Amino acid sequence: MSPMPRRRFLQYSCASVAATCVPNRSSAAPKEVGSGRHQVGRKIIVEDARKIYSTRGEKLQYNSFTNMALWRGTYYIVTRQAVHHGPSESRIVLLQSRDLRKWDSRVIIDTETDDRDPKLFATQNRLIVYSDAFHGGGPQEQIMARYTGDGQTWSELQPIYKPAWQLWKPKTYQGVHYVAADCIRCGHVVRLLRSDDGISWTDVAEITADNKPTETAISFDTAGRMYAVVRQNTTGHPPRALVSEPPYHDWKHADGTGHFSGPAIERVGQTLVVASRTLLPDWGLKSAAPLGPQRTALYTLNTENLRLELQAILPTEQGGDSSYPGILPLSDRQALVCWHDGSRQYASPNPSNIWLARIRIND
Repeated sequence: MSPMPRRRFLQYSCASVAATCVPNRSSAAPKEVGSGRHQVGRKIIVEDARKIYSTRGEKLQYNSFTNMALWRGTYYIVTRQAVHHGPSESRIVLLQSRDLRKWDSRVIIDTETDDRDPKLFATQNRLIVYSDAFHGGGPQEQIMARYTGDGQTWSELQPIYKPAWQLWKPKTYQGVHYVAADCIRCGHVVRLLRSDDGISWTDVAEITADNKPTETAISFDTAGRMYAVVRQNTTGHPPRALVSEPPYHDWKHADGTGHFSGPAIERVGQTLVVASRTLLPDWGLKSAAPLGPQRTALYTLNTENLRLELQAILPTEQGGDSSYPGILPLSDRQALVCWHDGSRQYASPNPSNIWLARIRIND
C-alpha cells in the first residue's frame, strides 16, 4: 500500500550519540542524508549493504515486497515482480542462494490476478510461500500458498484462511505457528491466528481495531511475550506497538509518530529489531537532491515503553519507493535485512531492485 500525505504534528531529530528521538526545537538546518547508509543510533550497526537483484529494462522491472528465510542451508528471498507498485501484471518470484552472492530465481506463483505481498515461512518440514491474489482488479482478495518439503517439488497452489484477509509474517514459538491477519473490508481489524502446519489457521484473539490498522508484524521475547508492530492507515500512517502475555488475548499498546509501513520485527539475541518505510522529514532529516524522502529504516523496540528508537537508515538509489523489508537473524548479534528500492510508486516504467544488508547488534 502506498503512503498517504502526512499532517506533521512534531518534527523530530535523532542525535548521533543516542538511539532515542526527541522533539526538534532547534532552528539549525536539518542534516542531509544521501544515497548511502546513514547511522543514527549505536545499537544497530549496518556493516554491509548491496543490490542483489534487478530486472531493470524488462517489462516486469518492479521488484518489491520482500521476505527472507534460511531453510536447510539455503537462503531464500521472495518478491513481487510487476510493472509498478499498484495493481498491474505481476508474479511472485523466489530467489535462492547458498552463499548470499550468487542468486538464482524462479517464478513460484503466477495467477491471472494481481499477485502481491508475498511471505516466506520456514517450518521444520516445509518452506511455504504465501501471496495475496486480488481477483479481477476488485477489492476481493484471497491468500494463496504453495509449499515444498525438499526444495525441488512444490505443491499445487491452494487458498489459505478466509477471503479478504491478509497474512503478514508468521512466527513459531514452542512448536506453535502464529501470524497476524488483517482485513480492511471487515472494518479494519487485526487478529492473531495459530496453526500446527502453516496451512490451516484458526482464530486466537483480536490484536487491534483502532486507527484503521493493517500490516502487522509479530515477534517473541525469550519469556514468551508477543510483540506486534502495526501500520495504521490514519493520517501519516503512524506506528502502534503492542505486547501480550500468553495466551495472547489481552494487549497493551503505545502509539508513535511519523510514517511507518511495510513493517518487519525479529528478535536478534535480546534485541527486538524493527524495519519499515520511513520519511526523512519525520526525523528532522533532509534528503540530498535529487533523491526523494523515502527510506527503509532500522529501529530497536524499547520493551519498557513500547517506543521505536531509530538506529539507522538503509541505502537507496532513488529515495522514491523503499520499504517492505525482511529480517533474518543469523546469531545473537548478527542478522540480514532485505528490502526493495525503487522510484515513483505508481509510475510506469518503475524500476525497483532488491537489496541485502548485514547488520550487527552493538550491546
